[in-house]
Amino acid sequence: MTQAKISSGTMPMIGGLRGLPISIDDAERDFGYEIYDRMLNEPYLAAAVALIKIATLSEPISVEPAVPMPDEPLDGSDITQSDEWREYATACEVASVMRANIDQLGRGTSQLRMFLFDMLESITHGHRVAEVTEHKITGGTFAGRQFFKSIRPIPRNYYRLVTDVFNNLIGVMSYQPGKAATFMTGLIPNEITEWATFTDIEKLFVLSFRTRNGSPLGTSVLRPAYAPWWEKQNLRRGEISRIGQFGGEQFVIIAPEEGGQVHNWATKYGNSEDGTIASEERVLMDAMAEAATNMASGTAAVFPHGTLVQMLGSVSGADLFESKEGRVNREMAMTVLVTARTIMESNRNSQADAGAANDLFDMVKSFTADWLAEAVQEQLIRPSVRRNYGDEMAEQYTPVVTLAKANQADISKVAQGLARLADSGMITKPMLPHVWRDMLGIRYIPGEPVKATVDRAQAEGGPGNRPEPDEDEETG
Repeated sequence: MTQAKISSGTMPMIGGLRGLPISIDDAERDFGYEIYDRMLNEPYLAAAVALIKIATLSEPISVEPAVPMPDEPLDGSDITQSDEWREYATACEVASVMRANIDQLGRGTSQLRMFLFDMLESITHGHRVAEVTEHKITGGTFAGRQFFKSIRPIPRNYYRLVTDVFNNLIGVMSYQPGKAATFMTGLIPNEITEWATFTDIEKLFVLSFRTRNGSPLGTSVLRPAYAPWWEKQNLRRGEISRIGQFGGEQFVIIAPEEGGQVHNWATKYGNSEDGTIASEERVLMDAMAEAATNMASGTAAVFPHGTLVQMLGSVSGADLFESKEGRVNREMAMTVLVTARTIMESNRNSQADAGAANDLFDMVKSFTADWLAEAVQEQLIRPSVRRNYGDEMAEQYTPVVTLAKANQADISKVAQGLARLADSGMITKPMLPHVWRDMLGIRYIPGEPVKATVDRAQAEGGPGNRPEPDEDEETG
């Protein structure tokens, strides 16, 4: 149970390291690794991807203590003298340092938000790699701490992922200034980890989307959208061609029946360059075709007396193209957002249909936000805690990262409802510490009136708010 035995990578019967290819699937192998960049030039796909990125990062990035706030002792003793409070105080101190670590990255959480927006490209490209660098703070409150210096996303053609036989990512081969780099695919020598162009996983932040068989290459949400995207490219070419051919006014030309007029035209225009005389009918057809071409191009056209010109209007076939284009747009949107209703009008346009679409999109958004927050917590925050406090502290006190916010309107309703229940006696005094902590997320103060607690709950931001101990309190 303590050691993996079943291989996951290529050539599973042979041990050693593997260099993974730059392409993540058959579409990139057949059409180049830039295929998904080209697909994102399609407005519907670009809108769907941008929407899921913006929705995921629209909530505040929260770094909270790993240890929950302890309950107030029922015997009325001072909670700050308990072991539980000291653990909570330590967790708050670690969380405070990690918040400061993020805040000093340019513009703080806004800078982290833009970095994560870039890293969410892994949704469309399978994975995204960033290099993390740190520096030691030399002065101030956090002197001696190792803080982030930069977190830089790396272009995919500048590196290759390296895994072991079990598909565990151990690092990357990469271009580096002043050093020659050789990218190898398949079995590679174990000594590559000692090469100057190898970068260990500890220095990287790697975001792999929807992995398959444990491969860090990930998969692209755009792969199922390739067929409708290809259809739309061909639809556009056909539509432009049809507009050029039939988009203008269509007309029918009926030749005059008076023989004299036809004979005069034949005499005037019928002599060819070699001196032969063409038939009157052929001359008439050629001359009228030339006149019709001039008329279609917007210039003047002259016909013999008696010619009948009937305008038919334009024949574009727009309904056919719009129907087909609507179908492929819907298919492309569904590959990213699960439901096309999020960015497209419904055929039924019902409130129930809209509500179901919103529920599905909320599920997609929640899944993406949880996945991203866990990656930040485990690949950025936990290693930083380990380097600043040691392995044991990192195991116990790594802060919890979330992408969520409290609903202030709901907080007010919950707080007022709890106040009425407490005043009526349905919530007894021993229940209060649990109610305030679990429902409002604040510390219960013995003897504080219910209304004062409610007001404090609304002022402090409601659920998710954990008051930190004063700086002069013991932090363990």
